[in-house]
Amino acid sequence: FLAVLLFLFNYGGRRIRDVDLTISAAPSARIGIVQANIDQSRKWDPAFQDSTTEKYITLSVSAMQDRPQLLVWPETATPFYYLSDARLSARVRQGIQAAGTDFLIGSPSFVRRADGVDYYNSAYIILADGTAAARYDKAQLVPFGEYVPLKKWLPFLGKLVENVGDFKTGEKGHTVSWRNHRLGIQICFEIIFPNLSRAMVQNGALL
Repeated sequence: FLAVLLFLFNYGGRRIRDVDLTISAAPSARIGIVQANIDQSRKWDPAFQDSTTEKYITLSVSAMQDRPQLLVWPETATPFYYLSDARLSARVRQGIQAAGTDFLIGSPSFVRRADGVDYYNSAYIILADGTAAARYDKAQLVPFGEYVPLKKWLPFLGKLVENVGDFKTGEKGHTVSWRNHRLGIQICFEIIFPNLSRAMVQNGALL
């Protein structure tokens, strides 16, 4: 029994050291996080769109004192469809240009198709010059929050849940390019699914 404990202790110590060495040798970047703590009851109220957008921009410019290479906004941070609402999208781009660094922002998005419109819970990589360089669409949605399971057979369920979304799923394991890195982005609920992380690493994610 004692021999087993000593073996496990020795193996655990070596394994921790190996992981620490791997992490220290891995590519890294200085990343800042902006959290505006917007009241969810006001978030989608058109009357608060401007103030919400301005709050994120103000906090982002303030965060530049730490010289981040990438600033991250939360899931659906923009209370509008980025790139579709011309006025508010332009204001976000102006804020990004004023900050002078790259951004990763959460925003709902949509794609028009011949048979209708598909909606996504997305994240955009926006470069310091305001160019939208890449988009990730959430692949693991929240049941009854972002979609209704078995909606085709149980259409009445959607009426039982207030403000239920109707999003489409993105591609599992999809990674996006940022500068010289491949990013594996996970939005909120997705972080509890290790298979998604593995799929992203298999697809080249380094950060």
